[in-house]
Amino acid sequence: MRNITILVGFEASEAVINSLAPGTMVELRREPANLTDPCAIQAFLDGNLVGYVAADPKKTVLKGTSSNAPVAKQMDRDEVAGCWAKLIAAYPYGENNKCMRWEAELYWLPVWTDKEEKDDGTMTLKIGGSRVTYGEIINVLGDIDAYKGGKLLVRLDDLSPSGGSKPVPIVWVAATMNERGASPAGMVVDPPKELSAALAGGKALTVEPTKVLGGGNYEATVSLETSTLGDFHQDMEEVIKKGIMQARDIKERVNYLLGQAVPANLIHGVLQSMKRNETGTKVVRPRQLFLQTAEDDYLTRCLGYHLAGKNIRLVGEKGAGKNTLVYTVCWVMNKALARVQGNSDMDKIDLLGGQALDEHGTHFELSSFVEMLMKGGDVVLDEINSVKPEIAIILHSLADDARSIEVPGYGFVEMHPDARIWATMNEDYVGTGMLNSATADRFVPIFLDDQMDLGKLLKEMVPDADGKVVDSCVTLYGKLRKAVHDGKCSSDVITTRGFIDALEAAKWLPVRTALLDNVGSRPQDRDDRNAVCGYIRELFPA
Repeated sequence: MRNITILVGFEASEAVINSLAPGTMVELRREPANLTDPCAIQAFLDGNLVGYVAADPKKTVLKGTSSNAPVAKQMDRDEVAGCWAKLIAAYPYGENNKCMRWEAELYWLPVWTDKEEKDDGTMTLKIGGSRVTYGEIINVLGDIDAYKGGKLLVRLDDLSPSGGSKPVPIVWVAATMNERGASPAGMVVDPPKELSAALAGGKALTVEPTKVLGGGNYEATVSLETSTLGDFHQDMEEVIKKGIMQARDIKERVNYLLGQAVPANLIHGVLQSMKRNETGTKVVRPRQLFLQTAEDDYLTRCLGYHLAGKNIRLVGEKGAGKNTLVYTVCWVMNKALARVQGNSDMDKIDLLGGQALDEHGTHFELSSFVEMLMKGGDVVLDEINSVKPEIAIILHSLADDARSIEVPGYGFVEMHPDARIWATMNEDYVGTGMLNSATADRFVPIFLDDQMDLGKLLKEMVPDADGKVVDSCVTLYGKLRKAVHDGKCSSDVITTRGFIDALEAAKWLPVRTALLDNVGSRPQDRDDRNAVCGYIRELFPA
């Protein structure tokens, strides 16, 4: 529906009228007792009546906006719980211009119809492992009934002798789990990410063994209290009432976070911290959202650090999803993003800005990097370890507690409290080096392992793709990763975008042709191209 016109001044006091400004949110309510206009809609600010939605398009309705009749029809629908309007611009109206006509944008509160009842989140787990490492598993398999009734617990543990590996869900006998030398009763095989999320922070959950499986494994159940969209309705309504985004947009974000097993407290935090984007730069929804697997919690961690006000440094190889993660977090949190590509030729002008020429002469023009930080958006400096140390040092006063910088030729610049700095890097690229320790210390480091589930990604991005073709693409991707690891190919052969483009084109072209063009021909090095095309021809014969 188009914007509306709100007439202000007939009912409101002068003080209330003067308090109105662009961006103000007013609540719209139907006035059924109005005998003159059955479509009458009142506008309220903090409980005070400030005006009416204009009715007569010839006299009062601003050009390009809607009168009250279609708005009233929409408000009377059972699916609508309420309506708010964000004031955009004011135009004098009436005798001696004592009244105002405000153009306003509508924000609808829906009647939430999503299932709100919680279930107990019961899920079935497969538990197994080496009998050397998980000695107690022998006893469970020998007499499974003896371990029922809350005698087994699952928690995240790292049993690697050398340490440093990621904690995984391990099953223990509750009575002995904290004793020195205690032996675990198995490891959860292919743990769902919902389980890993539920165990975060050192939590332990009761596991109920149900039956013995073949191969030295057994089955067990665990109950998780899962979140639903209904848990976040109140926070979502506040986002709508503040004019931050429409219901469909905030619902999409919450459903995405739930699908990635992001903990409920973090989702509440995201919603409660969300603000309008007033940077002048559009918030971009990445076509490919970051997919969080059961083995990692990169999205969860980045959201938590962002809410905590930290700057974040993502480290990982090409294809690990660094930029996809940055764009996804910014989209979720309604943050505009400015991206700067780092390289060895970058200088202060690239990072801060410099003199520019216009019809009036020369003036200093701040870089998009600094401007975004001033306006409250996020910035990302790609391949920060390819930037000369003396240039990277410029970030120090911005990335520490000072959050400000003196820009030569311009003056003192302060970062907006909501602004965050991201940095990405690959430790093994040609032309990169060790990051200055003082620079590195100003960012929370997150190392992204190459654990991307390409099959899941392709099925989500190209849902009508043939399952067997997707499986072959996963096999091809694995061969390419191994070739890079073994030094037979450069990292340029890794391209998730190429696989997506190929499967999208496969509706009209042979899969083999699409892969040769979009995956095999992407590398700039001839030897790389020949190697990749060889793998493709092997998996997809003519």
